[in-house]
Amino acid sequence: MLRKDRWREGGTADGAEVTKFNALAEEWRRPAGRFAVAQAFHKGRMAWMLEVLSERFGPRFTDVTALDVGCATGLASEDLARAGAKVHGVDAAARNISIAKACAEKLPEKVRERVRYEHVLPENITEKYDVVLALEVVEHVADSKAFFKACAARRASGGVLVMATINRTWLSFIMAIVGAEYILRWLPRGTHAWGKFIKPEEIETWARAEGLVAVARCGMKLDVWRRQWVPCRSEAVNYMLVLGEV
Repeated sequence: MLRKDRWREGGTADGAEVTKFNALAEEWRRPAGRFAVAQAFHKGRMAWMLEVLSERFGPRFTDVTALDVGCATGLASEDLARAGAKVHGVDAAARNISIAKACAEKLPEKVRERVRYEHVLPENITEKYDVVLALEVVEHVADSKAFFKACAARRASGGVLVMATINRTWLSFIMAIVGAEYILRWLPRGTHAWGKFIKPEEIETWARAEGLVAVARCGMKLDVWRRQWVPCRSEAVNYMLVLGEV
């Protein structure tokens, strides 16, 4: 059951974006669905992120708590729970949360016990976490800076905030919108709006105001020979920042 006392209309949520992702919720779990390439991208990105987090917290995540902001149907939340973390997945789209909870019921018991989901915005949460994730979310909210601050406020002392999004460059327009949405059809048309993309230096400016700096970073590219998404140094299209204390 949704904890309606924790849900607030408005806030950092963009109503049009919430409606769009409610309608697309089922697609996240279809291997050959409209987000099939996004799932492959997610797999490569999570492998890099878990390696970075292991270096910081150790190979066992038993005592690590994590908040997955904009968890969609729970792909990243499940990966973190399998690694051993205790995960709280939250999303502004109620349909996403319903599907995430249903999928969690099919997980092995030890994994299922470590993940919970809630229909709530980050600014309405009071708990703090060792790891806060916001993967491909900041470009879909009503106020990106306010959203960043809300996520940063949920980070416990000594913890990290992981932000992943798309850079606002001419190359990202060509590849992430024209190529991915209109030519290759890797994503549904209208998934992204180029003007809402965030440059890494913008996030780093917001981070410094919160006493945070990038302790790890990467972009992702498609290795056509291995047919896998792998980390790269270029952040011209997509990038991920792991932000920790100065």
